[in-house]
Amino acid sequence: MLGDVHVHSRLPVAEASRNMLRFLVKGSELLDRALLEAAHAALEAGVPSQFVGEWGKIPADLVEEIARRGATGED
Repeated sequence: MLGDVHVHSRLPVAEASRNMLRFLVKGSELLDRALLEAAHAALEAGVPSQFVGEWGKIPADLVEEIARRGATGED
């Protein structure tokens, strides 16, 4: 079956795989950062932390850390 697969690329398969992995990791990092920023904004707006943790699926200890940093002005 695999003999019928044709890859139309100028990149070697290993290099293309590494590039895709880098893309996925970077995308994941950006998504994590956006989620944390949204959680921080919600906490600043007065949304109770249990709701922020629930909709964002963020562990409670991390939500508490975000709230603590926001209260102390840390970044």
